[in-house]
Amino acid sequence: MTIGEYNGKTYLQNCIESILNQTYKNFELIIVDDCSVDTSVETIEKYRSKEEYIDKIHLIQNKRKRYNGGSRNVGIDYALDNLDFDYFAFLDSDDWWKDENVLDTINKELYNHELMLIGLECINDKGVFLTKLHEYNNYQDFFLSDNKVWCTAWARIIRKDKIVYFCEDTLMEDRVWSYRQADNVDLDKVKNLKKVLYVWNRLNTNNSVSLVRSDYWNASAWCHIGHQKQLLTQLKHKEMIPILEKRIKECIKKVNLGTYQQY
Repeated sequence: MTIGEYNGKTYLQNCIESILNQTYKNFELIIVDDCSVDTSVETIEKYRSKEEYIDKIHLIQNKRKRYNGGSRNVGIDYALDNLDFDYFAFLDSDDWWKDENVLDTINKELYNHELMLIGLECINDKGVFLTKLHEYNNYQDFFLSDNKVWCTAWARIIRKDKIVYFCEDTLMEDRVWSYRQADNVDLDKVKNLKKVLYVWNRLNTNNSVSLVRSDYWNASAWCHIGHQKQLLTQLKHKEMIPILEKRIKECIKKVNLGTYQQY
């Protein structure tokens, strides 16, 4: 659900139009509706009804609630099974791309890379724009994906044969996914594109699950810790084990104190 408006349009309209208005047109747009109860589907259908978009916009409506991780997995499966493409890019429904040249900029830089990091502009709850670029300088920074490299799916462009699936049993689906994704690519084929291409909308913080402190949130936090422990046994890059072990201890400490936040 994407309640709210920006520049006279709903967040969802801004999101969709930022994609459809790209100068680079060789893309397919998959929208996964996660059991919305507002006018989201109606909005999407209005765009799909236009002749130039009818075959370009793919709408999938979940029959049960899947949350962010599950909905992204639905989109991944649909793309791999039905579409001819090379790379994945993700957008949250209340965010949008910076301008109409984003895909063209990305496409010019992608050759022979398995993953690309992109910069973002954050609109905070006071309407102030803040620029945030990845400070990826080494494998440790990239792998941990904390302050120096944002863990979010939408901050990465990923070659389809390197994509990994998201956790579906937690509200904190991005971070462990970002670890697994880092562990699944050749670091020599990662590009840090230090350009602002994405607008991260934090005007609607009341709708953010990351700010909800509930039993589900607490359960998600412990599940997130469990996923990290599980990853310890699966890492291809064994040198990262002590780094991840240190982070797990810090997570447990913060969860016990009630101070843990996903971001």
